[in-house]
Amino acid sequence: MFPALITGLADDLAATTACVWRPHGVYQDSEIGIAAGDLPAEPDRAVALRVYGFVSDGQGDETVRVQVRVRGLPHDLASCEEVADEIRDRLSFLERVTIGGYAVSGVIHESGPLPLGTDENWRYHVTDNYQVLLVRPTPATADR
Repeated sequence: MFPALITGLADDLAATTACVWRPHGVYQDSEIGIAAGDLPAEPDRAVALRVYGFVSDGQGDETVRVQVRVRGLPHDLASCEEVADEIRDRLSFLERVTIGGYAVSGVIHESGPLPLGTDENWRYHVTDNYQVLLVRPTPATADR
């Protein structure tokens, strides 16, 4: 769902935060890699972007819900929270932009950061959820 929106968000975060976006997902250990969908096994610090639902208003506009899952360094909760904070600072209240070819009227931080504990490598995870408000162009109508 909405792959161009996820790619656009990844492009934006790579341009405005310390995160790195490579669509094929090969990252250096020192980088904070962005992935579409699931978190990759490497690098330790990573961000996953995923659409988890959407609602249409029946007029063409849509509210797309996006989860941003962040993973930090082993045994280092702060390394996870710092990345999540930087992303939240960028996305919260973002408005009147084009992302992935979509006209976005606004981005609203819906919930988080929600701690998800650690994985088998003791890397902390948190998640934030956002509403991305898309505006579809109104087709021209003929006067009658």
